[in-house]
Amino acid sequence: MYACLSGSIHNLSQLRRAALERSLKYYQFLQDSEEEETWLLERISLAKSQDVGKDLVMCLMLIKRHEVTHQLCRFMISTPTCQQRRLRNQLAYESVHYNDRWKLL
Repeated sequence: MYACLSGSIHNLSQLRRAALERSLKYYQFLQDSEEEETWLLERISLAKSQDVGKDLVMCLMLIKRHEVTHQLCRFMISTPTCQQRRLRNQLAYESVHYNDRWKLL
């Protein structure tokens, strides 16, 4: 009898662990998304700026800032970290449906 209960508790704990790991991935996805959204909003505000400078030096400085921002955006998209994040976020997105069912229980 105790062996049966022990096996049942073990199975339930494994299910609970799997659910918690999926929740962790989901909330990590939310945090990463917020960070990336903040970063993107900062870059968008720079891109929308109507400041063209008042003289040649200021204009050249703004052009250089634009080039650096452009290169940074291209770098961020191509890094393995970004690609890993996309994969992790896709897995987290797929687990969202599971998390919704979990909340109903």
